[in-house]
Amino acid sequence: MSLIVKKYGGSVLESPQKIREHAQILAKDIQAGNQCIIVVSALKGTTDQLTELAYEVSSSPNRRELDMLVSTGERVSMSLMSMALQDFNCSAISFTGSQAGILTSHSHSDAEIIGVKPQRVIEALKTHQVVVLAGFQGVHPESREITTLGRGGTDSTAVAIADALQAKHCEIIKDVEGLCSADPKIVNSAHHLSELNYQLLHEMCFYGSKVLHLKAALMAQQKSVPLRIGQAQHIHKGTFVSDQMTTSTQEQILSINSHEHVHTFAVKTDSASEGLNLLRRHLTRHQLPNPTIIASAFENSALRLMITSTEQELSCFSESLKLWPEAESLQSDLCSVTATCNQSPSVELVHKCSLTLQDKGIPFQKMITSNFSVTFYLSKHHREDCIRELHQLVAT
Repeated sequence: MSLIVKKYGGSVLESPQKIREHAQILAKDIQAGNQCIIVVSALKGTTDQLTELAYEVSSSPNRRELDMLVSTGERVSMSLMSMALQDFNCSAISFTGSQAGILTSHSHSDAEIIGVKPQRVIEALKTHQVVVLAGFQGVHPESREITTLGRGGTDSTAVAIADALQAKHCEIIKDVEGLCSADPKIVNSAHHLSELNYQLLHEMCFYGSKVLHLKAALMAQQKSVPLRIGQAQHIHKGTFVSDQMTTSTQEQILSINSHEHVHTFAVKTDSASEGLNLLRRHLTRHQLPNPTIIASAFENSALRLMITSTEQELSCFSESLKLWPEAESLQSDLCSVTATCNQSPSVELVHKCSLTLQDKGIPFQKMITSNFSVTFYLSKHHREDCIRELHQLVAT
């Protein structure tokens, strides 16, 4: 009997009716002889509502208490899914992250998974129970404090438990058919990618693809956890991610991704490493979650950093810079748009992308190339036009 981990996102679990629909599909799969672990996110919009509630009572919510609050969303989902499965004659039991043995670092709001000790999960599987796990959360093994893994962290829970129990593969259930060549809400002609290797998936997630949590993409690559990303009823038609990928030897752009919110600031420091240490201490002092650093440069005794996070978190970070004498906010109205390729982008391809934007009157302030991508930094005002124009260069 093969073990499969299935992760359900909040956009899929948007209502009690949707939970029942998915539970019914799951019940048929389980009754056919498949062994499953279900990992669930909070119902659609719940985490946002809880976060907004926190900011209504506090302008700067304590990170520990915020974790205690927002982690309840996944607990609601796990209980409801377990109840629904039982209603369809499946013996099911739900576990929180701590009950499932998801061990994390102590960093509230963006903790790292440092280990998995799924004893209760193993015991439940031995008695042929369907295990439903609350994603997005874990526990620090020494302090026993509840922590959360950052937005999209349920993906990381699913990959971690799949690795720990050597599952056949991990399914990331979405409301779209798989990873697409661009956000279909922005680009009508965006098409689905049938397969990717881990390296390209990580590159796309780093530069803004919302299909998978960045930490989950890195963990899947490090642990070689096979992934299937797509819709529940048609998961075999989704995106398959593994070590291998059938691709053209000809240079091709595969997808266009974007970070909607990018903040640039500078820190006066003697070295890049010292600047990063100062940043870490500043974040800890003001109880701020770690942003993602997407570009950096050290020159003239200053470390310049481009970071991204949620709009709310970046707003809090921007306010905190006023209390940091060594730091200066440079720009807060930028976004990034990235074209990711099947190989290192050539000078010709970079030039073609630049000319495309120039011909359409879309100005950009900075361009950076990486192993598989070329990224443009520009005003948020031009973001969607930039995505659409660059997508015309994507291979079909």
